[in-house]
Amino acid sequence: MGKSKLTVTHPDVTYESLNECLQRQPSARIGLRISILQDVIKSVPIKELSSCRNISRQGIYDLVKRVNEDGMKALQTDPGRPSKLTAEIENDLRETLLQSPANRGYRQPCWNNSLLRKYLQRKYNIHISYPCLTDWLRNMGAPGSLVRKNYRRADCIVLQKVA
Repeated sequence: MGKSKLTVTHPDVTYESLNECLQRQPSARIGLRISILQDVIKSVPIKELSSCRNISRQGIYDLVKRVNEDGMKALQTDPGRPSKLTAEIENDLRETLLQSPANRGYRQPCWNNSLLRKYLQRKYNIHISYPCLTDWLRNMGAPGSLVRKNYRRADCIVLQKVA
């Protein structure tokens, strides 16, 4: 096996500093990042690291690049696009799901994913896919009948208010 050419070059990121961070019991995601970086420091081949940690090679290169640029604080940040689900939209969705669609100007008797997508598009100008909407609903704690993708008929929804 060959050695990796990928190296961690930031002066604050060492094997020992990563161990100290790991002792503070970080989240599982940060712990995974720390173990990946420790293996990169030990010159574990990227192919082996990628298959063992179930992460793409590009993901490893991106992590090392972020850490080389930003140091330890790169472990805390989550790259990627921020969610369009703001606290305001989440609260509005909760209130909306407690009411009949007729109260919002729709003719259907019960809410379903298609109707929710139309509602979000009309009110917030958010064009959202079915998988993304089901993720939102699952994160909000919506009942499984609303989260599923295929409907035989419109199901009536009961969503408890969160205090």
